[in-house]
Amino acid sequence: MHMKYFAAICQTIFFFSLLVWLYVVVVQITHPSWLSGPMTHYDIPPFHMKVDDTGILSFAIAALSFLLWRSDSERNASPR
Repeated sequence: MHMKYFAAICQTIFFFSLLVWLYVVVVQITHPSWLSGPMTHYDIPPFHMKVDDTGILSFAIAALSFLLWRSDSERNASPR
């Protein structure tokens, strides 16, 4: 992977993970009974996660990608 795309990839992962987390928060507020159900109707293991587990995982991925994005930005901004 080229390092010039690293920040863009981290930003994209951060943005979409945050959107998934916000979706789960809205589901938690409006339909709390859906939290124990699957995120999708596919019976394939990564897609058959519970809604609340998906929210936890997406929040962790968003935090990690934000930290990687910011550390890459600071590393590129510092004089060498």
